[in-house]
Amino acid sequence: MKGVLGAIGFFIFITGCVFISNERQRKPLLPFYLNASPKDLAQYNYYEQRHAFSGNWREIEERNRQNKLKSVQDTFLGSWYELGSINQAGRIHTVDFDELENSIYAASSGGHIWKLNLSNNEWSVVNDFRRIDKMVFLKVVNLGAEKYVFAASGTLGSSVFYYSRDSGVNFNRAEGLEALAFSGYIKKAVYTEMNNLPVFYLLAETQLNSTVQTEIFLSKDTGRTFRSIWADLSPAGNWDITGGKLNKGEVVLGGRSKVTIIDTAGVENLLGNVQLQRLGNVLVSAYRTENFVVPYLAVYNETTTDFYAKDFSGWILKSYINDVPFMVNSFCVSMSHSNTLYFGGVNSFISEDGGLSWTKVSDWSDYYGQEETKFHADIPAIMSFIHNSQEFNIIATDGGIYMADYGLKNITNLSLENLNISQYYSVLSSGIDSRKILAGSQDQGLQLSDSLQLKSLNRFNQVLSGDYGHLVSADNSEHYWVVYPGFAAYSENLDVRYNWQNTSALWLPPAAQSYSKPECAYLAGTDQDGNARLYQLCFNGKSIESSMLSFSFSSNTNEQIGAIQVSPFDDKYLYVLTTQGRFFYSFDGGESWQQTKNFTGPKSHYFYGSDIACSKLQAGNIFISGSAYEQGLYPVYLSQDTGKTFAQLGTDLPPTLINAVALNNDENILFAAGEAGAYAYFFNDSAWINISDSAAPDVPYWDVEFVPQINTARFATYGRGIWDYVLRSDIQQFPPVLKKIIPDILVNNLDTSFSIELDSFFVASDNNSLIYSAYIQDTALADIGLINNKELVINPKSKGISKISVTAYNISGLRRSDNFYLNTDYSNEIHIYEKDPILLYPNPVRSVLHIAGLDINSVYEVQIINLSGLVVARFRILHQNDYSLDCNFIPHGTYLLKISNAKTQQIQTIKWVKR
Repeated sequence: MKGVLGAIGFFIFITGCVFISNERQRKPLLPFYLNASPKDLAQYNYYEQRHAFSGNWREIEERNRQNKLKSVQDTFLGSWYELGSINQAGRIHTVDFDELENSIYAASSGGHIWKLNLSNNEWSVVNDFRRIDKMVFLKVVNLGAEKYVFAASGTLGSSVFYYSRDSGVNFNRAEGLEALAFSGYIKKAVYTEMNNLPVFYLLAETQLNSTVQTEIFLSKDTGRTFRSIWADLSPAGNWDITGGKLNKGEVVLGGRSKVTIIDTAGVENLLGNVQLQRLGNVLVSAYRTENFVVPYLAVYNETTTDFYAKDFSGWILKSYINDVPFMVNSFCVSMSHSNTLYFGGVNSFISEDGGLSWTKVSDWSDYYGQEETKFHADIPAIMSFIHNSQEFNIIATDGGIYMADYGLKNITNLSLENLNISQYYSVLSSGIDSRKILAGSQDQGLQLSDSLQLKSLNRFNQVLSGDYGHLVSADNSEHYWVVYPGFAAYSENLDVRYNWQNTSALWLPPAAQSYSKPECAYLAGTDQDGNARLYQLCFNGKSIESSMLSFSFSSNTNEQIGAIQVSPFDDKYLYVLTTQGRFFYSFDGGESWQQTKNFTGPKSHYFYGSDIACSKLQAGNIFISGSAYEQGLYPVYLSQDTGKTFAQLGTDLPPTLINAVALNNDENILFAAGEAGAYAYFFNDSAWINISDSAAPDVPYWDVEFVPQINTARFATYGRGIWDYVLRSDIQQFPPVLKKIIPDILVNNLDTSFSIELDSFFVASDNNSLIYSAYIQDTALADIGLINNKELVINPKSKGISKISVTAYNISGLRRSDNFYLNTDYSNEIHIYEKDPILLYPNPVRSVLHIAGLDINSVYEVQIINLSGLVVARFRILHQNDYSLDCNFIPHGTYLLKISNAKTQQIQTIKWVKR
């Protein structure tokens, strides 16, 4: 995605120090506040733009995840190593306390559940390989000898309630919540008990035929099934539920008009009608004394939260705070004192007089330098518990998790070691010293490690607070740029910044550095009318000067710049990919621009952008990546003519979001960081492989770079830190050879499995025995029943076409792959066709390639395919025995000739070389 970072002398000076801006910039309505910072329903719709797709991309990713889990992937290409950080924890959404084992469970923003054993203060991850996105609820229940873990995902259009009977190793989805499948979401979940068995209430918004309503769903069978027991024709933002210290089996429902107790039959016991002085979204909390229930309402708009309580005269407005709840679990009443309330927004607050007055516990800026005892900014959850007759509180923040006593007087940070949930947008490694690495994070600032231990966990130092992305460098010196939501800074003097007022640009706008002038960079921005413009920034030794280029990249008010790149061969060659997938190129330093004709590429992540990567060996090769959930789009494309035309790279990638791509030094592998995992495209085999399938965590992969000194692809994840994929040193050298191409398979009997004898297709070049792996693109069509050192068994399941990849390895890890297609939609039952005796000569060829052995009674469809998987020519051969192909127009290289007999449907693929 970018170059490598050189000497970091400036950071050596400030290691361990933190620069804090005078005023904390409140984040916009980011997707991570979704289920969550429930400021209003509009943010849920806004969140959908994250993947630039109006449909249900989460369901697509769920299918991607299931397909990935079923595949048989190779493990011989390289090895994964977690780098950390171990001390810069990211966001926690919600928590629970397991009294039986004296452990805290925490739901991270990356979708993983972590457990802290309070006896030895050791953290461990529960579900590293099966994430649960955007958890709004987490509960651990001990039933007999079994430990149940329950979790609710609050994602719009894909909210799911999960239950596990084996401590969270495996999860199942509850039934009865189909109404949430398209545009609904779970706002809140409450656990209670009846007859010593779990009872769950879910407050959710559902939409049916454009009708929006709030429903309460109930489960009394250990979370397996739910049914609706209450509904109201209004959005879920108007309502909230709470459990806390109530009678078993009941919850309190609070809304804009009333507060009531609801039991498992849906029967209401009214606690009073409410007349709000200012409308807003609602959170509720409650405490039951021996004689009555004490309920509280928090009603908030964009900037302010009003607090209501009930006294003998009715409901009254007690007070307000100029802050809003950060997420749906950010407001609660103490478990031991009915008049004590806890509230979390940017900062944490406490009221000990029933909401009449509020005290700020600490300011967010106090955290820096006092990390052990002061809260990090942004409080997604404050939850109160009783243990050994004493109240304690667990506080979730954007910088980890804390424990505090009653009143939040004594505070302990529990995440200073080994809660490895760093959320990184960007990573930049030194090209000179492999021990030095920078990382731009979500709300844990710009981080540095200048003593990095490879293949090991590491500590990172936060050198600037806030949110940082698009760390770019184009050389091996100390020149690099960093981007913050509001300014860009240059590496020699990070306190000298270029501030912008581009309110229409992306929240973290993309940047690219100039190769010949590393003190200069290009930054995406807007003009005063909101049109997408490119800015050139240059550091003059004292300040950063900026100039706006004249060309507008906007076709409408929603189109902005999604990616920028400068050619490593010539600084005058500039490239721009817009958020709508339009590609532009300039060969005169931005004076004039041309748009790629008849092409729409992948779209953009809504606040971070997409990616452009340039080859450093082939001047015309450009790779672009982004969001491809829409029909007709693909996540990664390649241009071999400097952006004039593009073609998709391979066919193996699922519809997903690829945030970043990076080439290895030899440029025979392209690595990709995406929502569905970490991928690698092997040009020699024309195939994508999901390299994160079984050894790396299930988490969004946000950035990737290649570190040539250690032959490693370095990935930044959003929620599980930085991971290295270290390639085997002998990969791609002297691979095993193919005896013949594996044929495409045609079959119409879905009840019959069939096998392929693999050893008839592969042979090891060094006479060692071979090991095989296989991957099927669509497991709904068929699955792999067996694979061993000789045989591949395939089980057809439904009609359609799917690609299957088979890879052979010898004992040294040398490899060779072949792809073929399974077609289960043929009327005639034909398992494997014998090939036509078609021959190519001369091979290699300089001028004219002869295709011999054709059937004069047949018509042939022919494709010329390069080793990148791109079709460079298509033509037909009509009723000829021999055909002469003029190769003068084809560049030098190795190609495949794929020829299909239209009459018999036989397909043959032959490798040939153009000299």
